[in-house]
Amino acid sequence: MNIGNKSVPNTRLPELIEAVKTIYGKFGAKEIDDETVSRLLGHSTSRSGAYKQKLADLRSFGLIDPRGNVRITERGRKVTYPNNQKEEQDGLVEAISEIELWKLIYDKYTKKGLSLPSDFWTDIREWTGLPPEEAEKQVETTRKLYFEDIKYIKPEREAEKMSSKEVGGKIDTSKAISTNLEEQADLVSGLIKSGAYDIAKQFIDFIKAKESKKEEPKKETK
Repeated sequence: MNIGNKSVPNTRLPELIEAVKTIYGKFGAKEIDDETVSRLLGHSTSRSGAYKQKLADLRSFGLIDPRGNVRITERGRKVTYPNNQKEEQDGLVEAISEIELWKLIYDKYTKKGLSLPSDFWTDIREWTGLPPEEAEKQVETTRKLYFEDIKYIKPEREAEKMSSKEVGGKIDTSKAISTNLEEQADLVSGLIKSGAYDIAKQFIDFIKAKESKKEEPKKETK
Protein backbone atom coordinates (compact mmCIF):
# COMPACT_ATOMS: atom_id res chain seq x y z
CA MET A 1 0.00 0.00 0.00
CA ASN A 2 1.04 3.61 -0.45
CA ILE A 3 0.83 6.65 1.79
CA GLY A 4 1.49 9.42 -0.67
CA ASN A 5 4.74 8.58 -2.42
CA LYS A 6 5.88 6.19 0.33
CA SER A 7 5.28 2.44 0.19
CA VAL A 8 4.20 0.53 3.32
CA PRO A 9 3.83 -3.29 3.53
CA ASN A 10 0.29 -4.67 3.59
CA THR A 11 1.11 -7.28 6.24
CA ARG A 12 2.12 -6.16 9.69
CA LEU A 13 5.54 -7.08 11.07
CA PRO A 14 4.37 -9.19 14.07
CA GLU A 15 2.42 -11.46 11.69
CA LEU A 16 5.43 -11.74 9.39
CA ILE A 17 7.67 -12.61 12.33
CA GLU A 18 5.36 -15.51 13.16
CA ALA A 19 5.63 -16.71 9.55
CA VAL A 20 9.44 -16.51 9.70
CA LYS A 21 9.43 -18.35 13.03
CA THR A 22 7.44 -21.17 11.42
CA ILE A 23 9.76 -21.42 8.41
CA TYR A 24 13.01 -21.10 10.33
CA GLY A 25 11.84 -23.48 13.04
CA LYS A 26 11.38 -26.22 10.44
CA PHE A 27 14.05 -25.49 7.84
CA GLY A 28 16.55 -23.12 9.44
CA ALA A 29 18.40 -21.00 6.88
CA LYS A 30 17.98 -23.52 4.04
CA GLU A 31 16.58 -22.42 0.69
CA ILE A 32 12.99 -23.67 0.31
CA ASP A 33 10.75 -23.78 -2.76
CA ASP A 34 7.59 -21.67 -2.87
CA GLU A 35 5.15 -24.58 -2.90
CA THR A 36 6.57 -26.02 0.31
CA VAL A 37 6.56 -22.63 2.05
CA SER A 38 3.07 -21.72 0.90
CA ARG A 39 1.62 -24.96 2.33
CA LEU A 40 3.61 -24.51 5.54
CA LEU A 41 2.04 -21.06 6.00
CA GLY A 42 -1.47 -22.33 5.32
CA HIS A 43 -1.92 -21.27 1.69
CA SER A 44 -3.42 -23.65 -0.86
CA THR A 45 -0.89 -22.73 -3.55
CA SER A 46 2.11 -20.51 -4.10
CA ARG A 47 0.12 -18.81 -6.87
CA SER A 48 -2.40 -17.32 -4.43
CA GLY A 49 -2.46 -13.53 -4.17
CA ALA A 50 -2.31 -13.66 -0.37
CA TYR A 51 0.86 -15.76 -0.42
CA LYS A 52 2.55 -13.56 -3.02
CA GLN A 53 1.70 -10.47 -0.97
CA LYS A 54 3.16 -12.07 2.17
CA LEU A 55 6.38 -12.89 0.34
CA ALA A 56 6.62 -9.32 -0.97
CA ASP A 57 6.16 -7.95 2.55
CA LEU A 58 8.73 -10.36 4.03
CA ARG A 59 11.19 -9.09 1.44
CA SER A 60 10.27 -5.46 2.18
CA PHE A 61 11.40 -5.93 5.79
CA GLY A 62 14.47 -7.89 4.72
CA LEU A 63 13.37 -11.07 6.51
CA ILE A 64 13.91 -13.35 3.49
CA ASP A 65 16.22 -13.18 0.48
CA PRO A 66 15.22 -10.48 -2.03
CA ARG A 67 14.71 -12.92 -4.91
CA GLY A 68 14.54 -16.59 -5.82
CA ASN A 69 13.33 -19.34 -3.51
CA VAL A 70 12.58 -18.58 0.12
CA ARG A 71 15.53 -18.41 2.50
CA ILE A 72 15.43 -16.72 5.90
CA THR A 73 18.03 -13.97 6.23
CA GLU A 74 20.23 -13.39 9.25
CA ARG A 75 17.91 -10.53 10.18
CA GLY A 76 14.96 -12.92 10.01
CA ARG A 77 16.81 -15.27 12.35
CA LYS A 78 17.58 -12.44 14.78
CA VAL A 79 13.93 -11.41 15.19
CA THR A 80 12.70 -14.99 15.68
CA TYR A 81 15.48 -17.01 17.32
CA PRO A 82 17.83 -14.38 18.78
CA ASN A 83 20.83 -15.22 20.94
CA ASN A 84 19.95 -12.36 23.29
CA GLN A 85 17.55 -9.44 23.67
CA LYS A 86 19.93 -6.91 22.14
CA GLU A 87 20.28 -8.99 18.99
CA GLU A 88 16.50 -9.24 18.71
CA GLN A 89 16.04 -5.48 19.19
CA ASP A 90 18.76 -4.71 16.64
CA GLY A 91 17.03 -6.98 14.13
CA LEU A 92 13.65 -5.34 14.72
CA VAL A 93 15.06 -1.84 14.23
CA GLU A 94 16.87 -2.99 11.08
CA ALA A 95 13.59 -4.42 9.76
CA ILE A 96 11.45 -1.31 10.25
CA SER A 97 14.29 0.85 8.93
CA GLU A 98 13.82 -0.84 5.54
CA ILE A 99 10.50 0.99 5.27
CA GLU A 100 11.43 4.58 4.46
CA LEU A 101 8.42 6.22 6.12
CA TRP A 102 8.84 4.11 9.27
CA LYS A 103 12.54 4.99 9.47
CA LEU A 104 11.72 8.71 9.24
CA ILE A 105 9.21 8.43 12.09
CA TYR A 106 11.48 6.21 14.18
CA ASP A 107 14.55 8.43 13.84
CA LYS A 108 12.66 11.65 14.58
CA TYR A 109 10.46 10.45 17.44
CA THR A 110 10.59 6.85 18.72
CA LYS A 111 14.37 6.58 18.89
CA LYS A 112 14.45 9.72 21.04
CA GLY A 113 11.64 8.52 23.29
CA LEU A 114 9.22 11.15 21.94
CA SER A 115 5.50 10.75 21.27
CA LEU A 116 4.04 11.63 17.90
CA PRO A 117 2.82 15.27 18.11
CA SER A 118 -0.72 16.55 17.58
CA ASP A 119 0.40 18.19 14.34
CA PHE A 120 1.93 14.96 13.04
CA TRP A 121 0.13 15.55 9.74
CA THR A 122 2.74 18.19 8.88
CA ASP A 123 5.42 15.48 8.93
CA ILE A 124 3.27 13.24 6.74
CA ARG A 125 2.81 16.09 4.29
CA GLU A 126 6.55 16.75 4.16
CA TRP A 127 7.59 13.09 3.91
CA THR A 128 4.93 11.77 1.52
CA GLY A 129 4.22 14.74 -0.74
CA LEU A 130 0.51 14.69 0.13
CA PRO A 131 -1.44 17.97 0.18
CA PRO A 132 -2.44 19.18 3.68
CA GLU A 133 -6.02 17.86 3.62
CA GLU A 134 -4.93 14.40 2.45
CA ALA A 135 -2.08 14.33 4.96
CA GLU A 136 -4.53 15.01 7.81
CA LYS A 137 -6.74 12.14 6.60
CA GLN A 138 -3.77 9.76 6.69
CA VAL A 139 -2.71 10.52 10.28
CA GLU A 140 -4.72 7.80 12.05
CA THR A 141 -3.92 5.13 9.46
CA THR A 142 -0.21 5.97 9.59
CA ARG A 143 -0.15 5.92 13.39
CA LYS A 144 -1.99 2.59 13.55
CA LEU A 145 0.19 0.79 10.99
CA TYR A 146 3.44 2.21 12.39
CA PHE A 147 2.70 1.28 16.00
CA GLU A 148 1.64 -2.23 14.98
CA ASP A 149 4.97 -2.69 13.21
CA ILE A 150 7.09 -1.43 16.13
CA LYS A 151 5.06 -3.43 18.66
CA TYR A 152 8.06 -5.48 19.82
CA ILE A 153 10.60 -2.65 19.82
CA LYS A 154 11.45 -1.45 23.32
CA PRO A 155 12.41 2.19 23.99
CA GLU A 156 16.19 2.67 24.06
CA ARG A 157 16.04 4.53 27.37
CA GLU A 158 14.26 1.54 28.95
CA ALA A 159 16.96 -0.81 27.66
CA GLU A 160 19.65 1.53 28.99
CA LYS A 161 17.98 1.65 32.40
CA MET A 162 17.80 -2.13 32.50
CA SER A 163 21.41 -2.63 31.42
CA SER A 164 22.61 -0.19 34.09
CA LYS A 165 21.04 -2.45 36.71
CA GLU A 166 22.64 -5.62 35.36
CA VAL A 167 26.09 -7.04 35.95
CA GLY A 168 27.10 -9.94 33.69
CA GLY A 169 23.46 -10.80 32.93
CA LYS A 170 22.47 -10.69 36.60
CA ILE A 171 20.89 -7.96 38.64
CA ASP A 172 23.38 -5.79 40.51
CA THR A 173 22.00 -6.46 43.99
CA SER A 174 24.24 -3.83 45.54
CA LYS A 175 21.92 -1.27 43.95
CA ALA A 176 18.99 -2.68 45.90
CA ILE A 177 20.44 -2.18 49.35
CA SER A 178 20.04 1.59 49.41
CA THR A 179 16.74 1.85 47.50
CA ASN A 180 13.37 2.41 49.17
CA LEU A 181 10.27 0.30 48.53
CA GLU A 182 8.89 2.64 45.86
CA GLU A 183 12.16 2.58 43.93
CA GLN A 184 12.35 -1.21 44.22
CA ALA A 185 8.80 -1.52 42.85
CA ASP A 186 9.65 0.80 39.93
CA LEU A 187 12.72 -1.27 39.10
CA VAL A 188 10.81 -4.57 39.14
CA SER A 189 8.03 -3.04 37.01
CA GLY A 190 10.58 -1.76 34.49
CA LEU A 191 12.27 -5.16 34.25
CA ILE A 192 8.95 -6.94 33.68
CA LYS A 193 7.95 -4.45 30.97
CA SER A 194 11.32 -5.07 29.33
CA GLY A 195 10.67 -8.81 29.31
CA ALA A 196 13.48 -9.46 31.79
CA TYR A 197 11.40 -11.81 33.94
CA ASP A 198 14.31 -13.91 35.24
CA ILE A 199 16.18 -10.80 36.36
CA ALA A 200 13.04 -9.40 38.01
CA LYS A 201 12.54 -12.68 39.89
CA GLN A 202 16.19 -12.67 40.96
CA PHE A 203 15.79 -9.14 42.31
CA ILE A 204 12.59 -10.03 44.19
CA ASP A 205 14.22 -13.14 45.69
CA PHE A 206 17.17 -11.04 46.84
CA ILE A 207 14.89 -8.49 48.52
CA LYS A 208 12.90 -11.27 50.22
CA ALA A 209 16.09 -12.87 51.53
CA LYS A 210 17.37 -9.52 52.79
CA GLU A 211 14.09 -8.74 54.57
CA SER A 212 13.94 -12.27 56.01
CA LYS A 213 17.36 -11.80 57.61
CA LYS A 214 16.16 -8.56 59.21
CA GLU A 215 13.17 -10.36 60.77
CA GLU A 216 15.14 -13.31 62.17
CA PRO A 217 15.10 -13.18 66.00
CA LYS A 218 18.48 -12.83 67.59
CA LYS A 219 19.62 -15.88 69.51
CA GLU A 220 19.91 -15.36 73.24
CA THR A 221 23.40 -15.70 74.61
CA LYS A 222 23.87 -17.59 77.85
